[in-house]
Amino acid sequence: MSILATIFGFVTSKVGRIAAIIGAAFAALGFAYLRGRSSAKADQERKNLEEYKDVRKNVDEAVRRSDGDTRPVDERLREHGALRD
Repeated sequence: MSILATIFGFVTSKVGRIAAIIGAAFAALGFAYLRGRSSAKADQERKNLEEYKDVRKNVDEAVRRSDGDTRPVDERLREHGALRD
């Protein structure tokens, strides 16, 4: 008897049908579990990227604010009439 005929005979028996149903249920649960884990991992990665984007934005803004006026202090004071010669 071939392997296929043996499998077919087992699945068509009452015990085989119950075993196939239980096996299919476990396979579906396993698939749902793995799918949920990959979804959670993708959500966490998305959150990390959004936080990284916010941090980069804040850093760029801080650099722009600190480099706002790179002229020497005496030129800035002279412009406002606050430099005493």
